[in-house]
Amino acid sequence: MSERNYNKLNRDENIAQMQGELLEAILSEESIFPWNPADPETENYLSNIEGVFTLTDWSESEDILPRSQDLFAQLDRCWEKFPTREIDSSLQEKFGDRLPTDWLETISARVQDLTEAGLSPIDRLVECVKPLLSNWAIEDLQVFARPFAYAMRGKGFEESEVKQWEELSEVERARYALKVAHYALERTDRDRG
Repeated sequence: MSERNYNKLNRDENIAQMQGELLEAILSEESIFPWNPADPETENYLSNIEGVFTLTDWSESEDILPRSQDLFAQLDRCWEKFPTREIDSSLQEKFGDRLPTDWLETISARVQDLTEAGLSPIDRLVECVKPLLSNWAIEDLQVFARPFAYAMRGKGFEESEVKQWEELSEVERARYALKVAHYALERTDRDRG
């Protein structure tokens, strides 16, 4: 058995064991943790737990510093994978009265997914709206995306007054969705760099 297969098998066994322990803890009649902080028994529980765990054991260990740095670096990488909800609120604030909320959420999620994708500006814009405009040909969306992609290269893009969503034609909706995606991508790029 190769080392890779052995590691995968070992990881799968560990996951199965953890899932079993979690299920056992959930189904257990015994209280695992006192969730009510106002309950007087909570203070006793926490005091007992703190008595079992002492930092002096850890402070004497020489490998605690490198291991803790590795842990925090890995936690940082994990948090980077989770999208920030800041762009959602920004889109809702700027376009919420003119675009359906589900469209804003989809664009925001796609922007977050594409932050590390090495796509061209046009492709990034198209990918942001493609789930919403699935009946459109990619080539047509690329044509509509060109002015926005040009604006992403440093040239300004004029913002014009828009009608209410219900009054927009399919073409106007596609263009407006691209406009929102353009705004979201620019804001995300600016916040990252």
